Amino acid sequence: MAIAPAPLFDRIVTALRAMDAEAQSVNSIPTGLNWYGGWARRNLKRPLTEVEWARALATRLGGQREVAYPADPRKRCDLVVDGCWIEVKGLWPAWWAARGQRSIYEAYLFDPLKPYPKLGKDHTAARDLIKLKGLSAVDATAVGMSLVGFDSVVRPCDGDVAEFARLAGLGSWWHGSAAWADAQRPGEAVRVWGWFRS
Repeated sequence: MAIAPAPLFDRIVTALRAMDAEAQSVNSIPTGLNWYGGWARRNLKRPLTEVEWARALATRLGGQREVAYPADPRKRCDLVVDGCWIEVKGLWPAWWAARGQRSIYEAYLFDPLKPYPKLGKDHTAARDLIKLKGLSAVDATAVGMSLVGFDSVVRPCDGDVAEFARLAGLGSWWHGSAAWADAQRPGEAVRVWGWFRS
């Protein structure tokens, strides 16, 4: 592997922690990493948090964002850093559950590993892994997946992430994780998981 996964993951976590700290409440609405889009693009009605994460990470890590996949240029990779193609996905189990739509959260994580055909989600963490696994050594020196979750004692992410890793066959990939308290949401935490392979 041309990159060392542990230092790269540490750089990602350091950048995410800094982004979380800098994104202060907007009009008394909590932001942080959880609602980073609302802080970074407050002029937009519906800013996309994951898009803004990729934009900020590319700047902080000296990478590129929205890089076209060679085999299908219509599809884009969130982040490429030092030859490592990285997809970044958010997990909001409590937010979706509070709206009675936990199945939407599950679809964004698992589909098609666990199919949710009625929900028709095409931008899922599992589908991002399929794109990454399609890259060759000519295209990338390494690939990686990072999940950023926002959980609480009531709605933890651990079980879902463990099931995702098992179903996706990530056991042979390098793996790391990190967590810290959500300063703007008492009782909640920010969680980061990363998997990398050459």
